[in-house]
Amino acid sequence: RTLYGEISFIHDLEDIARQYQKLIVVPLFLYDGRLVNKVKQQMNDMVINTDIHITPSINFDPILKQIINDRLESLMIPMKI
Repeated sequence: RTLYGEISFIHDLEDIARQYQKLIVVPLFLYDGRLVNKVKQQMNDMVINTDIHITPSINFDPILKQIINDRLESLMIPMKI
């Protein structure tokens, strides 16, 4: 889900929290920072009776670097001379 817009996590979190006693939230941001803190604050402001655990952001993990490099290499077209 997103922080803003029509598919905001806020619209679904209450329904999901009613179904489970514990939730794990994995922020798909490159770095912990303003947006992650905003998500955490919005979740803290909600009244839900579920244990919510938030993992650290991916923080540009070396695995992500390799994935990006692999994708870029797959786009390269061999040049014919």
